[in-house]
Amino acid sequence: MKKDKNKDNKHGVSQSDLYQLSSYAIRRKAKDLFLIYPETILDLSNKKDNVKSPSVVFKIKDEFSDEIIVIRVIKVPIIHHDFPNIDMSIKMENHFKESEDILINKLRSEFDALGKYINS
Repeated sequence: MKKDKNKDNKHGVSQSDLYQLSSYAIRRKAKDLFLIYPETILDLSNKKDNVKSPSVVFKIKDEFSDEIIVIRVIKVPIIHHDFPNIDMSIKMENHFKESEDILINKLRSEFDALGKYINS
């Protein structure tokens, strides 16, 4: 199979972040970790085009313990959803409040799902 050079197999997650989290997991004997990353402008664009972002999960084998470390990436919105076409007739304070509410709801949703995952 031919590899697509334009495809990002790490979905924007940096190699150094994966390395750091893997090191932490090994040191702390953790098996399930979560990496919170900001949504990018491309993520926003895909949302507007109704393109669902893939659920990003990395499985890394700890060669010393023969255990699998699972790293789940949670992308959170930090950029206003209408960026760069923000309605300037509305106070910026209202845009920030709306963005804050969306961020809090996203985090609640992800951590509620995490609770279901842990309790299953």
